[in-house]
Amino acid sequence: MSIAYVTRKTRFAAAHRYWRADWSAEDNVRVFGACANPHGHGHNYVLEVTVSAEIDEFTGFSVNLPELDVVLDREIRMVFDHQHINHAIPEFKEGRLIPTSENILAWCWP
Repeated sequence: MSIAYVTRKTRFAAAHRYWRADWSAEDNVRVFGACANPHGHGHNYVLEVTVSAEIDEFTGFSVNLPELDVVLDREIRMVFDHQHINHAIPEFKEGRLIPTSENILAWCWP
């Protein structure tokens, strides 16, 4: 049976701040630059999710795309869209994870 790889995108806009409370303000600004702004700043994010599965011989489908879209909407877009990540998601509150793209991605797929 053939395997298909299908990629879906979800988009969201969110703000964040990079800051380590255990560093001085000078070190935070030196390392994180504008991302250390006290009020944060925003980005438009695009998350691409690729799934793979065998192609069903009867339907020709490998994944239920509307169902995948519902999951991405519920688990990603509705959580992040128009939020300040440091305030909206407990794992990114001050002293916890810095909301880098890498840490956001790791949070999405623990």
